[in-house]
Amino acid sequence: MFIVGKLLAAVALPPGIFIIFAGVCASLAIKRKRKASFVVAIVNAMLIYALSTGVVSSFLIARFENIYLPLKIIDGAKAIVVLGGGYNDSSPERGGAGSLTPVSSMRASYGFELAREHGLPLIFSGGRAYDSRERGSEAEAAGSLWLASAWGEIT
Repeated sequence: MFIVGKLLAAVALPPGIFIIFAGVCASLAIKRKRKASFVVAIVNAMLIYALSTGVVSSFLIARFENIYLPLKIIDGAKAIVVLGGGYNDSSPERGGAGSLTPVSSMRASYGFELAREHGLPLIFSGGRAYDSRERGSEAEAAGSLWLASAWGEIT
């Protein structure tokens, strides 16, 4: 089922959907259905343009970004858990060492704030996403960031 879902997503989401539209357009052109081919080509071009603009992408994502209320620490919480958000295996700004992606770094920083504010331990999840040649993990990079923050090297 997992593979079927991945295949359907590859076909239904960009760029797969645009390639399918281009194929339909080409097949219509081969069958000498110029008007239908022209309409499909125009619709495809309009979709590519619309989905490439910030206005449309912001509109589509806005309802998902504001679903959750701001975080409130629940009485009796025993730890702050931060979910990983990405890892760069080799970052020039860190001398080739691994580092968190910007999204993951923002999550970690907020987790650090919460942990300090409430005196709770911090758990950062994130390992190697795939069995790859990565030298480190998100959790290790977050640990390095935490240590640098604790020693005042970053703010």
